[in-house]
Amino acid sequence: MELNLPKALVDFSPWASHSSPIWTLAHYTLRRNLDHYPFPRHLSVTERTIISDVLKDALLKCASDKPLHLPLSKLSPLDKSFLTEQLFWNDNLQTLSDEARVYMPPSFAWQALINGNDHLTLQCSSSQADWTHCYRLLYDLESALSRNLNFGFSQQFGYLTSKFPTCGTGFTVQIYLHLPLLIHSQKLDDLLLKLLPEGISARSLNHSAKFVGDVVILYNPRSLGVAEGDLASRVTSLAQAIEREEKTLRSTLRNHPIPEWIDRITKAYGLLRHSYKLSNKEALSALSPLKLATDLGWLEGITDAKFNILFFKMRRGHLQFEPHPDDPTDTLRATLLKKAFAPTTLTI
Repeated sequence: MELNLPKALVDFSPWASHSSPIWTLAHYTLRRNLDHYPFPRHLSVTERTIISDVLKDALLKCASDKPLHLPLSKLSPLDKSFLTEQLFWNDNLQTLSDEARVYMPPSFAWQALINGNDHLTLQCSSSQADWTHCYRLLYDLESALSRNLNFGFSQQFGYLTSKFPTCGTGFTVQIYLHLPLLIHSQKLDDLLLKLLPEGISARSLNHSAKFVGDVVILYNPRSLGVAEGDLASRVTSLAQAIEREEKTLRSTLRNHPIPEWIDRITKAYGLLRHSYKLSNKEALSALSPLKLATDLGWLEGITDAKFNILFFKMRRGHLQFEPHPDDPTDTLRATLLKKAFAPTTLTI
């Protein structure tokens, strides 16, 4: 099946230049709306078209390289799923209007969504803990845009967005951490209770009570009342403190292996090497201990960056472009993972 998206985007990975066993990804989002216009869901088609043209022209003026342009009306539901998975969009691209469109430079350093939940959503992701690069990139872009545009602003509520929790700065941070030892030793809840300051929360990949794949996302549920730089610094510092606790547990396990984790890792390895069908939850639950095993030196033949890619490549949008795309999704997922782990060896 052919993908109606640029090949460079299909091949893009935020872990191409750097990958960390615990610190998986940091994702930064900035939302803005034009003054004197309702939010997108309350706009007419004509108004959404006007806003799309105005924001497109502004982006073209301030972008150093001509951005790639993806009108969502030209993309299939499968393409939209792929785009959401590949770039970690918080907006549901499937439900947006035909006037919604995505722009991004050839480097994919940032992405812009026009006529999403807000008139303009800017985002940037990084696999590194230094928040200043993405922060400056987004705000330099926003500053350049504001020379030609007036964004909706209230003295009481700050920058106005379609959802009240993101009013204020319109800025949100999400940091993905892989924390299997903290979670399975039952230490994470107490640690979060001790460390989480007001205004920062933790959630799972699928917003459920259980941390699927042992991935914890730290984020700010509200954007009002905290300066953007202070917020990014606080969430980053918190993530680094939690990362240190996980590292301590990993060091202990590396030096003193325990049967519980040896059993968990070897069972997961057998499951991924030999399964015919795997649900997304089963696959993530098995990938997590093996990602840990790679960091501990107990699994060879696969990199941490490859694990990060697999974590997010197993979803529907990506799987449809594997060989034999008409096979059931669970079969495609199992086949993908068998192939990925074929050259690997357990050393414990």
